[in-house]
Amino acid sequence: MGTVNSVVDIINGITRIAMALVPLGIVLGVLFGANVDLFNNVIINLINIIKLFSKESLIGLIALGIVIWLFGISGSASKSGSA
Repeated sequence: MGTVNSVVDIINGITRIAMALVPLGIVLGVLFGANVDLFNNVIINLINIIKLFSKESLIGLIALGIVIWLFGISGSASKSGSA
């Protein structure tokens, strides 16, 4: 069981790093535009995700709510697991 917990901890750490890089990519994309090679597609991908959810109207809104709920669960689980 210790191996499973360590794998889960590694996955949670990678997820936290990725979730921290998304806002950084948005800010750098807004400030510097396409000149930032590492984060140049973050805003484009974010806009595409928003268009994908909004294209389906109510179903997209429900799916967006589920995604936000899942991020909330994973965030609270990683906080309680690391304490």
